[in-house]
Amino acid sequence: MDSIITNVETYFSKCESCGMCFRYQEYTEGVHNYNDTFLIGLDVCIYLRDCLQCHIPIGSATELLERSLKRKLNGRTILNAFLHFDALSCHEYRLNCSICGHHPSIITMDLNRKVSFQCPAESLRLPENYKQNSDENDVVDCENFWANVELSMIVRGFPGASVREFVVHPNLLNWAPFIGSMTRRGKDLYNTEHRKVKIEDGKIKEDCREITEERLLELLYQSTLKDTQSLAKKLGLAGKGSKLDIIMNIKNAVQNDEEKFKKAFNKLWGCSGGWVSGTCPHGVVYALKFLIRSESPRDYVDILLFFF
Repeated sequence: MDSIITNVETYFSKCESCGMCFRYQEYTEGVHNYNDTFLIGLDVCIYLRDCLQCHIPIGSATELLERSLKRKLNGRTILNAFLHFDALSCHEYRLNCSICGHHPSIITMDLNRKVSFQCPAESLRLPENYKQNSDENDVVDCENFWANVELSMIVRGFPGASVREFVVHPNLLNWAPFIGSMTRRGKDLYNTEHRKVKIEDGKIKEDCREITEERLLELLYQSTLKDTQSLAKKLGLAGKGSKLDIIMNIKNAVQNDEEKFKKAFNKLWGCSGGWVSGTCPHGVVYALKFLIRSESPRDYVDILLFFF
């Protein structure tokens, strides 16, 4: 972790019968081979994992490495190499509190919107053969889904042509929450985000709209006067007056105009809904649900229904 070695060659074996290649991956040497051109020390991988467990982002940990080595590093490559290493690691997940056990009597649900992520618009569209009233679309095999996520991390180390086939894209019908195996009822979990949308016109349903408006007002009150004025001007409203006056003008405008509502919400919120977490009274996370669309009461119900 104290040096960078360049111009290193790697060797591989190839089966004469089927042509399959076997890459160099000797952990006993203390090295992890990410993509045959970038090798990372196991000590660095363990360091990055420890940083995450201490709530230090990978980006900040990489910056510390840059200062220590006095060299500019490719943060994206380091992140992918760490994910590659972690997906190949055998983890012993103990997703429970030492006091509450696997089945806490009280669960605190909360939303974190700071983890919003961008996703293509095609991912938010439902297929033509979609049946809105079918219960089959409500359930996702979480074990299979998260196994595919791990596989997508592993194949990042292979040539680009093979990676595309295994990439897991955000999808309203194939997007699973995460609940510890000892806490959930089984491998099939609820994900009813697709029911947030009216299939007839593609608009957000009323139960989602109400909670989304609440979040919008909450974000407006947390914003600075300058940001509030800027948003008002982008919506074609007057940016004059006190902050409260501007917020009330925005509120009245978005209540009757769907396009203005979407524009205001996307500007303040982000591109996805963040995540919903379920924790015990001692702060241990038992469940996570990553939201593609803005939150609604059904997101919390989806998680609670599959607790024992």
